[in-house]
Amino acid sequence: MIRNDNNIIIAFIASVIDAGNSPETNIFLNSNESYFKETGLKVSSIIRTDKLATIDKKIILGELGYLNSQLLSLVNEKLRIVLDIN
Repeated sequence: MIRNDNNIIIAFIASVIDAGNSPETNIFLNSNESYFKETGLKVSSIIRTDKLATIDKKIILGELGYLNSQLLSLVNEKLRIVLDIN
């Protein structure tokens, strides 16, 4: 395997939440929850683990925030579903 440290895989985050189109792989980030301030987001949002992209790290301007370990575990769980990894 060739490792390329210049790229990063990202998941789409949306602040427009369509309740009628919410696959089981979406993760809702509620602005009323205690963890929300750490995310750096301004409004409730969803992480779309079914919408992934590989980008060059050079285009990243900075860090917005972070997810706590519980949310990261949930992201990993949803990615296993999307990528069909047991």
